[in-house]
Amino acid sequence: MQTILLTKLKELRHQFPEDGSQSIHVLADVFDNANGQFKLSLQQESKDHAGERIILIPYNLKNSHWVGILIEFQSDEQIKRAEYIDPVNGIDDVPDGLRKQFTEVYPYDMLQVKKHITLDGTPKNPQLNRISSSALNKSETRYITPVTVPLKDIPGAYENDAITLCDAPGFSDTAGPEVDIANSLGVIEALKRTESVKLLALSSYKSLGDRGQGIQKLAEILIHMVRGIDNKLTAIVYAFTKYPPETDINALLIDIKRSKVDTNSSLRSNSAFMAVLIDMIEKTEHGAFKINPIKGNPKELIRQLRRIKGIQDSKDVFHFSMTEETRATIDKHDLIKKYDIPEAYEQSISSISESISRYCAEEKEKFNRVMISRDGLKEGDIRDYQACVEYLQQIQLTKEHLGPSLALPEILMQNITFHLEERRRTLQEEDLDSPLIEIYLDNF
Repeated sequence: MQTILLTKLKELRHQFPEDGSQSIHVLADVFDNANGQFKLSLQQESKDHAGERIILIPYNLKNSHWVGILIEFQSDEQIKRAEYIDPVNGIDDVPDGLRKQFTEVYPYDMLQVKKHITLDGTPKNPQLNRISSSALNKSETRYITPVTVPLKDIPGAYENDAITLCDAPGFSDTAGPEVDIANSLGVIEALKRTESVKLLALSSYKSLGDRGQGIQKLAEILIHMVRGIDNKLTAIVYAFTKYPPETDINALLIDIKRSKVDTNSSLRSNSAFMAVLIDMIEKTEHGAFKINPIKGNPKELIRQLRRIKGIQDSKDVFHFSMTEETRATIDKHDLIKKYDIPEAYEQSISSISESISRYCAEEKEKFNRVMISRDGLKEGDIRDYQACVEYLQQIQLTKEHLGPSLALPEILMQNITFHLEERRRTLQEEDLDSPLIEIYLDNF
């Protein structure tokens, strides 16, 4: 199975080269009847690879059929997602043995069943045909799409009013920084034209992170989007989705504050962030609002949204913001434009060539000096000269870049030949009592 996946991956990379920037590693096949093999595979992978990456593990389930495990790592080695994919049975839970082995290697993360909730059949509301969904992490939405929902269509509601929900583009999960900026501008401009805005801040368990990074990121999106957010908290409803039923969200938020925020002076001094986090804690004190896309009743969500008072001065409150990932990409682009790359390259070539020539000249001068010195030619002098010759031989591979001015090892060898010829001529021409005869014989 590993060979098949590698072949398919190669084909996809060839077909979509623009999507091949992230490292993807397909590990060796793992068999359910091999005790502890999955755990060993995870441990070995952590030794072999590092940084931002995706790993795929083919897993043979009790000699029945193949399933897959997909794990995505962030640059800091934290797991972004860990998914169990069963294309045959579509079960609701990960096998106990597999989950146990995963937890032994990554005790603070959870291996979850990969699910994609999508529409089965034709929607009752024809406006929903414009909404696309995907099992991928990237947002399918490219522009704001409004959907008007008559309240009489909601079970348990007895009103004739309607509410308009807007499917908005995601932030930092789109096709790149350019799309991210365009989405942000589009959302903000649309919000500025409204009479009143109520915010539904949704936290997904899959984006939570093992240290609450998802909660912090959600708070930062709100802070950057809403000017003076500490005075607009009454217009926000916090909802949570895909969390395990037994999760105490209020206790989770308190733990994030105590373990991460209270120990970080930078976060503690951020008054806006603290205001949002404390607001989350207070609003979940008597129970958090959890959204279940399949079994949940939207009546309570509609009731909460209608109950709160919206932001009236939206034109002055909402302003453009961008995610940290997009800002980092722009900073890198600015850095590239800051310097003249060809000029910097030529300067580097010139500096390297000068350093090599200087090193060669120094060794040559030292060798020539000891050849006529009364101190004599030492073994260390010969080794230094030999090292210089070997160095010049090795760097000839870079001649294509460094150019014809690169020093050649033959120059040093010619220098030895020249001095030996000088010695021979001196021995022939000088008188026997000449001091040069004594020096040359001592150095021989």
